[in-house]
Amino acid sequence: MNNVSKELCTQISKEIDEAVGEILARHGLEATQRKSQYGDWYKFTVQASPMVIGDSGVNEATPEASAYLRSGKYYGLNEGLLGKEFTNKGETFKFCGIATSRRKFPIKAMRVSDGQTVFFTEDIARLLNA
Repeated sequence: MNNVSKELCTQISKEIDEAVGEILARHGLEATQRKSQYGDWYKFTVQASPMVIGDSGVNEATPEASAYLRSGKYYGLNEGLLGKEFTNKGETFKFCGIATSRRKFPIKAMRVSDGQTVFFTEDIARLLNA
């Protein structure tokens, strides 16, 4: 094998993510960011934060949830939206917070069907505020 393909990277990352998720959960942590790279080599990194599950069902200890609680109004978001489900293009998502470092797609959500993290533009605020 000369390099790691995208397909192999996806398969390995999924397996690692499942194993790491179980380990983190045993220690009261949740993976908040995952990243993998492939090509001549394979790299997988994970960032974790303590799990502080609020009434919303969302981990309020993540940087994105904290940013929403601190400054959601600057993004046109009402209070009390963490964990709110909304539908976009026929798929259901759960609002998780604001990734302030992402200029074009700062709104972080989880796709309910598979748990995948998805980012949206600020335009999604109208669906959340409805």
